[in-house]
Amino acid sequence: MKFLYKLSRQITAKIYAGISMVFLVVYTSLGVYCKLNDNDQWTGIFLALGFGLFAIFFFIASNEMRKGKMGP
Repeated sequence: MKFLYKLSRQITAKIYAGISMVFLVVYTSLGVYCKLNDNDQWTGIFLALGFGLFAIFFFIASNEMRKGKMGP
């Protein structure tokens, strides 16, 4: 039973890491798009959102991976 609990923690961590990468790619792409279209106000907002949400979800994923560490 303990094995399944740790396995579910690892799967959850991978899902959070995937979500963080999606946030990074989407918001960074929007920031670059706004920069190319001379809209500097939204560029900063999108880049801050992208890197901020990436950091938050990646931190959550690392905590989940640590809790679900397999081994002795």
